[in-house]
Amino acid sequence: MNLVHDAFGTPNLTGAVGGGVGRSGGTGGPREAIRAVFNRSEAWNIAGAVSSNPAWELRVKSLQDETRTAGWAGEDEQAIPAGEWEWARHFVARIVRNGRLPLPFLSPCSDGSVHLAWTRGGGRRLVLEHKGSRLFLTEETGESVASREVSEPIAVGKVAAFFVG
Repeated sequence: MNLVHDAFGTPNLTGAVGGGVGRSGGTGGPREAIRAVFNRSEAWNIAGAVSSNPAWELRVKSLQDETRTAGWAGEDEQAIPAGEWEWARHFVARIVRNGRLPLPFLSPCSDGSVHLAWTRGGGRRLVLEHKGSRLFLTEETGESVASREVSEPIAVGKVAAFFVG
């Protein structure tokens, strides 16, 4: 199976021909992806990982501009600080480094947090919610939902493991 992405980098496992973000062909695989994520000798290449996908960077910038003031959706939404968007850029750069793991779907939340979501077949979904210094992980299996606060290294491992097996 291959990952294909929509214009915003949302992954979809379809079995269609094509590679993941920043990748041509089917080289590498999930185990190599995990190794790449945990290879501490590589510096984060934020500019390369994020701006190599113009649609992703455009979505981040657009959402950042739209949510910088309270009431951004016409209700009582909290403004989302620039630091939340910067965290999303850094985290995603770490995850998709070398084009091995797909970009998440990115969305703002009315409580002032930013959500990153990855989806796979069978109703499996992984969502990270970041607000201030707190990071929450929600895992949906199609039958159950589990949510808990996690550290960033745990979140990185969970995202990498989500695409194995």
